[in-house]
Amino acid sequence: MHRTFLIVSDIHYRLDNIKKLQIWLIQKDRLKEIDFIIACGDLVNGTPITTEKDKQEFQEVISALKCFDKPLYYIPGNHDPDTSFLPQDQKDNLNQTSDERPITRNFHNESVQLAPGLSIVGFGGSIDGVLRNSPETVIWPACPENTETFLAEKLPILIDQVNNDDIILVTHFGPFKTGTTDVDKYPLQSSYAIESGR
Repeated sequence: MHRTFLIVSDIHYRLDNIKKLQIWLIQKDRLKEIDFIIACGDLVNGTPITTEKDKQEFQEVISALKCFDKPLYYIPGNHDPDTSFLPQDQKDNLNQTSDERPITRNFHNESVQLAPGLSIVGFGGSIDGVLRNSPETVIWPACPENTETFLAEKLPILIDQVNNDDIILVTHFGPFKTGTTDVDKYPLQSSYAIESGR
């Protein structure tokens, strides 16, 4: 069976962009085609030590995404509150019970069956971000742990839980040695690329 996903990532508390996306989907008559929303982390611009403001902003982004009225599954990124990385029974309390629709669920370090034969596996956080031309230079450290090691240990366990389903692996970080960040060191100076892994 055909399923349509709306994938969002790195919102960084830009609620105006969520609203623009919603308006565009309605104007183009595309909202009705979406079966699931998957948010791939960095919903806010959290600080290394989570504050109440970070938690509040995180909840605001989740609430804004819930306005699409579609099942919402999300994982945390390296800028999201540390509470979003906790085990299921201690997570950020934004999950809904199974009888509430549409469902909202943090699936970090979990596998979830979306439909018969289709499951998602989620890993939030990040591996070390390093300079492309100087891979020994860590620009931002792995968060909340060495996700690469964590993924290697946990992924086989989660895959075993989904039997023979097709699996969509959802992470916040890109594949090893890919870069999605190009940072200007100083105005009018050449930029440098940051990529995943070392």
